[in-house]
Formats: sequence, structure tokens, C-alpha cells
Amino acid sequence: WLLCYPAVSVRLMRVFKCRLIDGRWWLDADLQIECFDATWGGVAFVSIVLLIVFTAGLPVGVFAWLWRHRKSLRSEKTLRHVGFLYEVYTERAFFWEVEELLRKLLLTSLVIFFDAGSPLQLAFALLVSAYAHVAHAVNRPFKDATANALQHGSLAITTFVFLLGLLFKVDAFAAAAGVVVGESTGVDAQNVLDALGAVLVAVCVAFLVV
Repeated sequence: WLLCYPAVSVRLMRVFKCRLIDGRWWLDADLQIECFDATWGGVAFVSIVLLIVFTAGLPVGVFAWLWRHRKSLRSEKTLRHVGFLYEVYTERAFFWEVEELLRKLLLTSLVIFFDAGSPLQLAFALLVSAYAHVAHAVNRPFKDATANALQHGSLAITTFVFLLGLLFKVDAFAAAAGVVVGESTGVDAQNVLDALGAVLVAVCVAFLVV
């Protein structure tokens, strides 16, 4: 249920993402389905219930349980039953699985309510990823140093990806690159964007290889 959390949550959220076309609202995931009619209302009601019980209830429930039993988390009985939720983390970061659930929720589900590929969507994803990166760097939640290093690298690359994506999308950046780079060095702005893209691919491949 932890693995399916992002996928299930994003499907539930998509029920409420509608698009206005010719004065009528249609479901963005399937433009043959009209929003706010009786059929959609039934699906929306079920989705709301599942969002409350599963999407909101899972992280809240896990955190509440861990907090309530925080003094007995290292007992053999507790480790045997629910140790998978926290045993890889340090004692002060026993709740980190909840932080991971919320990070995935923000980056996979809430982000869909922005226009796909828009600067605003990328800026939101960048802020979430950067915050998660800083939080991880400060707390170093994993017991294993290698796991901390890998997660640190993963979050850094994710943040870098969103940053470059935002640069690609913002017209002001392309214009500034054309003026500054083009006039001073004779390099076309497109070459700058191509170089950034190459750097992005190289960084991702290097991380996968390592």
C-alpha cells in the first residue's frame, strides 16, 4: 500500500481536474466525460471518500501510530510487525516514511492541477523538491551512510531537472540568453539551451551508472 500510494492518489485527484471547452466542463483525463453531471457526481463522491480515507488517512494514520508508540519502536515485537515503516531510519527520523509519502503526493498528485508543463507547475515542483532536498541534507534520516548519499544525489538531480525545465519554459530566460550570450560571445541562445539539455542528460546518466 505504500508503493501504490502515489499512483492511486493521482488517479483519485484526476477526477477533479476538469477543462472548460465551449462553456462546458469536461474531464481532462477523458474528454468524453462531462464534469458536474449526475454520473460524474457519483464518481466524485467515491473519490472524495477514498481521498479522505486513503490519501489523507494513510500518512496521518502512520504518523499518529508511530508517534504514539515512539518509545517502543525498537522492541522486537514492534519491529517484527511494522518495522518496515521506520527501521532503516535513525531514531530521531522515525517518521521519515511519512515525509516521503507527502513528497510523492505533492510531486505526483497536487501538481496535476497546474497546466501541464507550465512554468507555474515546474516552479511548484522545484520548490517541493528543493525543500525535500534541504530537509534530507539537514536530518540525514537513514542509518546507512550510503543510503543517505544515494538519496541526497537523487534529490539533487530531481531538483536540477525541475530547475532546468523551468529555465527552458520561461521565455525571459531564452530572451536574456540571446541578448547576453549572443551579443557578448556570438553564441546563439539555442546553443545555450542545447548545452543545458546535454548537461541534464549527462548528470542523470552518471547518477544511474554510479
